[in-house]
Amino acid sequence: MAAYQAPNRANNLRFTFSNLSVTAERRAPETEADCWRVTFTLQSYGQGSPVSLAAQPNVEVTKNAGRWASDDAVLEYSNEPDGLHQSFLINRRPVQGRLVLDLAVRLEGVQMALDQSGSFVSFTHLDSGAEVMQYSGLAAFDATGRDLPAQMQVAPGGHVLLVVDDSTAQYPVVVDPWYNDWSSLGGQAGAQFGFSVAYLDLFSTFYVAWFGAVAIGAPWFDGGAVDQGAVFVFYTDLTTGHLRSTPDFEVKGSLAYDHFGYSLAAANNATVGATLNNDDKGDLIVGEPDMNYSGSFGAVKVWYGTFEGLGTSGRAPDWTAYGAFNNGDRFGFSVATGDVTGDGFFDVIIGAPNANATTTQCSGAASSSNVGAVILYKGSSSGVQSAPASTAFGLYYAEALGHSVAYAGLVRGGSYPGAVVAGAPYFSSSQGRVAVYYGSSSGMSVCSDWNYWGSQSPGEQLGYSVFGGVDVNNDGFHDIAAGAPYWDNPGYSNEGRVLVFKGSLTGPVSSPFATLGPGNGSLEHQAGCRFGYAIAGGNVNADAQNFADLIIGAPYWDTAPNDNKGKLFVYWGGTSINPNPEPLGSADPTITNEHFGSSVAFIYKLTDPSQPCLIGGAPDATKNYTKEGMAVVWRWDDE
Repeated sequence: MAAYQAPNRANNLRFTFSNLSVTAERRAPETEADCWRVTFTLQSYGQGSPVSLAAQPNVEVTKNAGRWASDDAVLEYSNEPDGLHQSFLINRRPVQGRLVLDLAVRLEGVQMALDQSGSFVSFTHLDSGAEVMQYSGLAAFDATGRDLPAQMQVAPGGHVLLVVDDSTAQYPVVVDPWYNDWSSLGGQAGAQFGFSVAYLDLFSTFYVAWFGAVAIGAPWFDGGAVDQGAVFVFYTDLTTGHLRSTPDFEVKGSLAYDHFGYSLAAANNATVGATLNNDDKGDLIVGEPDMNYSGSFGAVKVWYGTFEGLGTSGRAPDWTAYGAFNNGDRFGFSVATGDVTGDGFFDVIIGAPNANATTTQCSGAASSSNVGAVILYKGSSSGVQSAPASTAFGLYYAEALGHSVAYAGLVRGGSYPGAVVAGAPYFSSSQGRVAVYYGSSSGMSVCSDWNYWGSQSPGEQLGYSVFGGVDVNNDGFHDIAAGAPYWDNPGYSNEGRVLVFKGSLTGPVSSPFATLGPGNGSLEHQAGCRFGYAIAGGNVNADAQNFADLIIGAPYWDTAPNDNKGKLFVYWGGTSINPNPEPLGSADPTITNEHFGSSVAFIYKLTDPSQPCLIGGAPDATKNYTKEGMAVVWRWDDE
């Protein structure tokens, strides 16, 4: 039987794959205490009458992974920088009892013990008692995307059992197909770390290399003043290829109750090919919608990328704009960026959903309160310009245009400049409205060039979230997506949905290309999950056809009755969008009411663009402190 070795230098481990077994040991032992070995062998699955798995003549090896397959099951091992990851796909339900995967464990020089939580098995050295390895990260879900309760057990005779409650599951069942690459907690009660997230592509002169980073907003963070807010940026460690555990750059709000970090965006050369000042170094954009500057007008601040990331923590912003419509306009409630004007520089897009209209510039508009506004500031070789290039006001009383904004990209094809998409979710008894504004060399249209109105009254709130600037079907036109998280399906209130509109030679098409959400495809109905609360996208699985995929948050999704843990769903792009999403939960199964999926961003790369990631926020997570919040990075592994 063939055996294949895979060194893991980041953890000084060596893995050997052989049929249904994998062995872990020190790669370069330096002392006798380093001489130990643990071998896992999948023997069977089932309970009562276990289904045995006969070893195959050879294991299939691709890159850093080993794969074994039969009609009943698929087993994959993947050697990654943070350790070995296993994936089990069980195609058929066992004849009796729950789904139990039986792993026989051979121990040399170590002993194993189950943690009290049942979430991991610890391996400790027989002589020193030091922990040398953990077996952890158990998760399971069925064909509909439903999370399945799962735990580890240690059985006599050296066996680890992975026990899954599949009583209501639809097969096939997957056990741990994704793995958590990184997570971080807010560390302060009520900070709501993870309320907003963004990806940056930065540069280091010291390493002479580009690297990925994530920015995480905590708008209720107290850093000397109550609820002033803060943003924490974590850089990739270029040695390990993973995000660091402590932030490398921190900035805080100016005054109490500013809620700095309420919204985030980043201009990245790696993803689109430009930045705000076109110096190739990623720039950070932060919204501060309640900043008390001569009244609560709000602000947006920008930090340009430097030759060492974003520079020194706490440094003053390179650019600031203040709201100037009315007290409480919430300027900076939403922010986005992209080259709207087609001049090679990213522009800053800002939403002020409580702005009062100061003009009746568009047909049907009336000077009215809380119509909202979308404001565009142009980028240039010297940075973002000080005066806005364009301002588009909402058309209807209290519709809150600018509640969400996004760069819509080339929705009319490459011969035109970019465009802006914005949401007005409270239009007409909260049915909602989505508007697109085409770009030009001077700015953007001040009257919408394309509109789509919600159809459910009261309350679907179409436009609560918007996203664009990606091509999901790879037809050469960018597409847009709009969330309606309070959409009611019959019998399922506030279930939510997302509408996707294709771009074309004449702009966005008039009817949806796809409708995504519970009750469509394999995703089961769930009342109150608020699917479409947040949307992001990119080529998550790095497919060669470069189809963009959509990542959609449902922060009130229940994995157990009323636990409100939340979930992200990844929909694969193609000539048609695959209606059967990949679900992603939070990293910590012990936390409830965390609302994971309240925010989301696509990560083009940390160090390797062939391994894209995504980040999701759970701002209400309570682990060590009440509502400290959490952010989680997941890396797609399709081996």
